[in-house]
Amino acid sequence: MGKLKLNGAVTKFLDELQHPLRDQIEQLRKSILSANSGLTENIKWNGPNYGFHGEDRITMRIHPPRQIQLIFHCGAKVQEQPKTN
Repeated sequence: MGKLKLNGAVTKFLDELQHPLRDQIEQLRKSILSANSGLTENIKWNGPNYGFHGEDRITMRIHPPRQIQLIFHCGAKVQEQPKTN
């Protein structure tokens, strides 16, 4: 596992947030980034976000006081339209 690409802006954002689950957030950041060296980290929806080749893949929603959600982006899919009679 190479050096993780932790984004300094994300670290600063989390430092200022002072979330009570910061240790768990850091563990998730490291786990996500270590999954694939092509992942990049930024801020989206007021939380850490992870993209691959310019497309969002995982967004971490962090809601004080004690909630963390991971949102896995699947991308929009074309839906078949109902046929009209």
